[in-house]
Amino acid sequence: MKHITRCGPSRNPVPSILSVHSDQACLGHLLNRGKAGWEVFNADDKSLGTFPTTQEAAAALPEVQA
Repeated sequence: MKHITRCGPSRNPVPSILSVHSDQACLGHLLNRGKAGWEVFNADDKSLGTFPTTQEAAAALPEVQA
């Protein structure tokens, strides 16, 4: 199961960075690119592309392999 955690100031209604993690480890981060969408970075900080929604962006991250 993936969990998305807000990072940064809580006064901003749209966070600029989100952390995505499973119960075991950090899967990656989502960076708000404004009108361009959300850029996805895996745990090794490699960009996986830009997606229109946070849900689509988080879905692009691989699950942790046991």
